Amino acid sequence: MNENCFVKSNQPAVCVWYPITCAATSSTGADRMIFVSGFEQVGVQFFEKQAASQGWKPHYAVTSPAGTGYNDMQLGDEALSRIQGVGWRPAKDVTQLPTTPAASRCKSLFRQYSGALDRANESASFSLCEAFFFLEAGLERSSGRSDPATLTAAWNGLGTSFASPLELAGATSFAPGHKDGPRYFSTYSFITGCSCFRYTGGPRALA
Repeated sequence: MNENCFVKSNQPAVCVWYPITCAATSSTGADRMIFVSGFEQVGVQFFEKQAASQGWKPHYAVTSPAGTGYNDMQLGDEALSRIQGVGWRPAKDVTQLPTTPAASRCKSLFRQYSGALDRANESASFSLCEAFFFLEAGLERSSGRSDPATLTAAWNGLGTSFASPLELAGATSFAPGHKDGPRYFSTYSFITGCSCFRYTGGPRALA
């Protein structure tokens, strides 16, 4: 077994996969896979293909980068049903796109200038809007001053006022000691009745 694949002795066994170097083999005894990577969708897709060739059906724990909402992993329903996630970005986590005011503004802008988008590109559009809306919020707070010190201070002063098109519930928090933005996360999983991913719990506060 590759040294980057760690298998716990208690059941159910868990394999932590980091990076794409852990061999996909049922002989590890693991039935729960956790991917520590900025490209989780690649990890799950690669690993599931190898596991399926052995008749092995592990369960996967993922986060927002996996892009389960638009099946970036290109898996069938049976494999998707073995995925559970913890995420903070609805456009990536679940099938239904966010409907917050900021998300609706973003969709309106893209449809005005780009026409219809497929599901994956709609998800990507929220990331682009996030960048420009965040810049807009900073410039409004700094009265248009864009030098790094002033703009950084403006962003640090946003507190919870910035409405995000990308983050869960559109909720963010920015301060000198909190620069990563999202305020909430939730669990999600595949629902066979609709062949879709949905959040399975309410928003919970991030530390």
